[in-house]
Amino acid sequence: MAQALDEAGIRPSPRQRRVGDYVLKELIEENPLFAYQDFQAEHPTTRATRRVRLYTVAGKDKATHEAVWRAALQEFQILESLDHPGILRALDFNEHELGPAILFRREPDEVRLDHFLRQRSATLTLDVRLSLARQIADAVRYAHSHRVVHRTLSPKSILVVHPDSDRPEVRLFNWQAGRVLATGSTSGSPASRTSTLTLVNTRKNRPSST
Repeated sequence: MAQALDEAGIRPSPRQRRVGDYVLKELIEENPLFAYQDFQAEHPTTRATRRVRLYTVAGKDKATHEAVWRAALQEFQILESLDHPGILRALDFNEHELGPAILFRREPDEVRLDHFLRQRSATLTLDVRLSLARQIADAVRYAHSHRVVHRTLSPKSILVVHPDSDRPEVRLFNWQAGRVLATGSTSGSPASRTSTLTLVNTRKNRPSST
């Protein structure tokens, strides 16, 4: 089928393969629930790479179209208010013919935490485990100090960069379900409190000397 389409000259529109100045390459992952796909993208001149999150609204009914747009814009606006090394930075928001798109920083060796643990859990030292837990807790605490809750925090929403080093680093992402709390609020949804409490307690229960 793919060969027949190619021979017939039926190919994706070049515009569909481009977001801003970046050309979409391979698919990294997708989330049908929030109607987005993450692509690796490359600048044709500088060869800089980005993670491009493309929310697809083409062909959706009006209510779904608006809900997807709100989720995309909310994710970008939340990240605009956060500036922390443990939170994946959103660089730009674009309108694509298929829907809204967010451009993120991308490290060539980044890997999702659930994949990282599955591949390396048997060889991770206690120091590395504690370091990862501290970094996650610190990023969560920073977000909470800015009245932002993640609400769907899990290993699937955490990237590990420099995974082969003695000091791998984390980046929290997937903030489309998050929200900004009203002034004076001290907690998010029960799900967000549950997902972050263990991480924060891991930090609090360490001896003060560490």
